[in-house]
Amino acid sequence: MRHRLTILLLTFLTTLTASAPGQSPSEQTRLEHARQTALENPHQAISLYRNFLRKRPAHRQAYRELWALSQEHGMRDTPGLLTSLAEEFPDGTHLRTSDHFLIVYDMPHAWADTRVRLLEQVHDAFYEQLIKAGFQPLPLHERLVCILFASHDDYLAYARQIGVGAMENTGGFYTSAANRVVFFSNRANPQLRQHGQRLEQMRRQIQQLRAALAEAEQRGDVSRAQNLRNRRIRALQALTQLENQYNAAIGRGNMSQTLHEAAHLLAFNSGIQDRRRAYPLWVSEGLATAFETTNPARPFGPGHDNPSRRHALTEAFNNQRVRPLADLIALRATRDIRPAERGAVYAQMWGMFHFLWTHHLEALRDHLQAIASGELRTGNAEANRQAFEQSFGDLEPLERQWREYVRAMTQPSR
Repeated sequence: MRHRLTILLLTFLTTLTASAPGQSPSEQTRLEHARQTALENPHQAISLYRNFLRKRPAHRQAYRELWALSQEHGMRDTPGLLTSLAEEFPDGTHLRTSDHFLIVYDMPHAWADTRVRLLEQVHDAFYEQLIKAGFQPLPLHERLVCILFASHDDYLAYARQIGVGAMENTGGFYTSAANRVVFFSNRANPQLRQHGQRLEQMRRQIQQLRAALAEAEQRGDVSRAQNLRNRRIRALQALTQLENQYNAAIGRGNMSQTLHEAAHLLAFNSGIQDRRRAYPLWVSEGLATAFETTNPARPFGPGHDNPSRRHALTEAFNNQRVRPLADLIALRATRDIRPAERGAVYAQMWGMFHFLWTHHLEALRDHLQAIASGELRTGNAEANRQAFEQSFGDLEPLERQWREYVRAMTQPSR
C-alpha cells in the first residue's frame, strides 16, 4: 500500500495548478517567507507552510510545495518528546518508532508489533482515501504518539491522570489535549474476563477427565474409560470452539478500536480537523467509524462498507430508532447520548458520513475545510445546524434522501 500511496500522491500533486486566485499581498508575503526559509531550515519552513494552510486550506500551490518539501526531508526528530515520554513512563516500559508513530508500551513485543502494523495500515488508508476524494491532508511533520497498556487498571489510572474522564467501558481513546491515542490489551478487557474465566474452568475439567480416564484404564474398567474418553473428546471440541470465539473477539476489538482512534489522531494532525475547533460529534465520529474494519487486508475507509455499523443502522431503522438529521447534527459530545443508545447513534453517524461521502462529497469536503479554517463556527446545536445548512442546503430534502439511503440498506441485495 505504501508504494500505491506514493504513486497516488504524485499523480494528485501533478494535477494541482500553480495559480492561487484571490491571494492577498500578505498571503503572498507569508508564502515567499516559507519558500526562503526552506533554503536554510526545511523543517521550520514545513511549520510555516502548515500554519499558512490552516488559514488557507484550499491553496493548492502551497499544498504542493509542502508535500515536495516533506517528501525530501521527512519528519523532524523530536528528542524533547522522547525525553519527556521516558520521564513520564516508568522502568519496564518500552519505546519504539515506526514510519509515522512513536509507541510506548509495557506488554510483549509481538502484541505491540501487531498494533504498529495496524497504525501504519490506517495511516496509508487515511491518506489514500482522502487524497483520492480530493481532500488535502497535510503530511505529518513528526511521529504521532501511541500508548499501549497491558493492564486495564493501568489504562484507567492513566486516563484519570491526564483528566479525560470515565473510560471504564472503552477499549481505547484519543485525547486532543495530549494529542495521543491510548489503548490496553483486549485480553485484559473486563467484558471478556468472564469468557476467559469460563475457558480456565473448562481446561480444569478436561484435566480432571484426563486423570479419571487414566485411573479407569489402570483399573481395567473398560466401560467407564470409554465414557470418560467420549466426554473428554466433547469437552475438547467445546474448548476449541470457545477459544476460537474468545480469540476472534479479542482480535476484532483490538483491530476496530485501534483503527477508529488512530483515524481521530490522523484527522487532527493532518489538518482535516483542527484541535482548536469545536466539532459536531457526527463529523469526528462519522470519520473515525468510517475507518473501522475487522479485515484490514481488504480496502477500508469512507468509500467502503462497515458491515458492523451498517447492521446496527438497519436494525435501528427497522425499529424506528433512527434520529432525524437535525438531532444528529446537534450532538456535541458522547455524553449527550444515553449509554444504551450509543451503539445505534454511532451507527447512524457512520451512515450519515457515508451518505454524505457517496452523495454529497464536494459539500462534505468544503464543510470540513470551512470548520478547520474557522470560516464556519460550530460547537452548539444552533451553530451546528446553521453551519450544516450553509454547506448542504435545507434539511428537509436532505432528510428525505437520508431516509431513502438507509431504507435501501435494509433491502436484500439482488
